[in-house]
Amino acid sequence: MLLTDFFNSNAGSATGASRGNEDLLFLPLILGHVTLGALLAIILGRWANISTFSSGAMAGAVIGGLMTATNALIMYATTYMTTMTGTIVNIIVSTVISALAGGAIACTTGIAKNNFHF
Repeated sequence: MLLTDFFNSNAGSATGASRGNEDLLFLPLILGHVTLGALLAIILGRWANISTFSSGAMAGAVIGGLMTATNALIMYATTYMTTMTGTIVNIIVSTVISALAGGAIACTTGIAKNNFHF
């Protein structure tokens, strides 16, 4: 929502494809973010055993950035929904969000492991 104006000004020629803030579907939006959090928690906490903020942020940035780049670049190549500038900013913003989530998840995992001896 913070970048709504930016993404609206970098929309492609497709019209009526984006929902306005008043038409957002919050349950799928929340579920999408929870799904990313679950994916990062499984990868960082269970498979990679990452437990520090910095290593979690780095791994989160790589995982989230690559996932977003995959989807965003394919969408850019196959639709008229965004510009290349919008695509790049989407990748950057999602990478930062994923880095913060990864760092937080790794810290939480590290604290839990140190306190509860998993």
